[in-house]
Amino acid sequence: MKRITLCIWLIFFSLSLSAQQNVDALLSAMKKAKPFDTAYLKNRKPNSNHPSWINDCISGDCNNGYGIYMTNERGFDITRQYEGIFKNGDLDGISVMTTGKGIMEAGTQSPNGMHGNIITFKYGLFNLDNMEGNGYTLQEVMQFQSKVFAAKFPCKCLSAVTYQEDYGTPRHAGTTIMGHFYENLGKEYYLSRTVNGLQNFSRHDIFIRSIAKGENKTTGKTEYYDNSFILGDYDKFEGKLKTNFINTTTNDGFDDTHVIYIGQYAENKEDVAACATQKVSSSEASQTSTKAISSESSSTTVSAKKIGSNTYEIDSYTTTTDITVAKGDKITVSASGSISFGIWAGSGGPDGIAGFVSYSKIQSLAHGSLLMRTGNGSWIGTGTEKSMTVTNQGKLQFMVNDADPGNNSGSFQVVIKITKAK
Repeated sequence: MKRITLCIWLIFFSLSLSAQQNVDALLSAMKKAKPFDTAYLKNRKPNSNHPSWINDCISGDCNNGYGIYMTNERGFDITRQYEGIFKNGDLDGISVMTTGKGIMEAGTQSPNGMHGNIITFKYGLFNLDNMEGNGYTLQEVMQFQSKVFAAKFPCKCLSAVTYQEDYGTPRHAGTTIMGHFYENLGKEYYLSRTVNGLQNFSRHDIFIRSIAKGENKTTGKTEYYDNSFILGDYDKFEGKLKTNFINTTTNDGFDDTHVIYIGQYAENKEDVAACATQKVSSSEASQTSTKAISSESSSTTVSAKKIGSNTYEIDSYTTTTDITVAKGDKITVSASGSISFGIWAGSGGPDGIAGFVSYSKIQSLAHGSLLMRTGNGSWIGTGTEKSMTVTNQGKLQFMVNDADPGNNSGSFQVVIKITKAK
């Protein structure tokens, strides 16, 4: 009986070791992989019959040997570069895929496609997954994440927030609510709930180390999954960091939840230091709601950075300045600079850009334009030059007219001249 038990344990250990070795091999392959060959893509001669198609072996032997292959699936997809061992024209074994946007993916290929473990690198974060949807032991996920986050820097960049979460269809709703919902078919019908969570006000991406667990429907056993993610500017999530995480077989630290958050990390030491000066205070953050962030009524204030004696830098999150004006004062502003509003919208100056009205905070003014107001007055567009006489005393405030600034970059430089009332 002891021999049988020992054999079963050895088999389990070897399978676990094999899985971990595969993960290590995938990480090693990603580290050694050639970067995406943009020079080849730029200089290649198009196929005369199908100019938009790319199906090229750009290096090595892509039939029976080690090679690098570039394809865009006959023009229907983004261009990808595959590196690995080829057998009869197909990838066979561990391979690495890269794109021109810095995304990498490593897995085990066969003529039938990718199978087993898969590691994805996107926007600075490695994630572990499995093509068959299988999970891992808690120790395997912890070991993988330990390697990934060893290159990051622990930080305290997130703020505790309480906010209202709206959704369009009733969840766990009673018959009365369902009746109201069906009576309002074709109309917007929202329910909301109060959520306690964490939000990123640091103006930098923050990496959240997280693990999820679930039950394998086939075996009935508990499995664990890498659930780490990137929290962008002003993004939030429901939950809290569990600093007393316990990694044992008797208490895995999850309590009655299926997801656990066990750390926040920055990309570098500079971002860690920046959190101390740029993070919104907890008292301000606790007043912030989903709607408030995207509207002019937001209670979160982000002061403009002063870069000269009378010059301020206004980015997509700026809401106020340190300047107080009185009724009758005259304000003159001169603005320059450019802000990128994402891949689809492009860039624009203080006058803003055409279209994208539904993404603007003030939809009657140009998207991405520089706006100004004093006190609790109405927002007005400044363009590159604007003068006004103060009618509402209080703080001089600016904002960029974009309700969804998460993919923005750049800033406006604003020269401010105040002439005091006589």
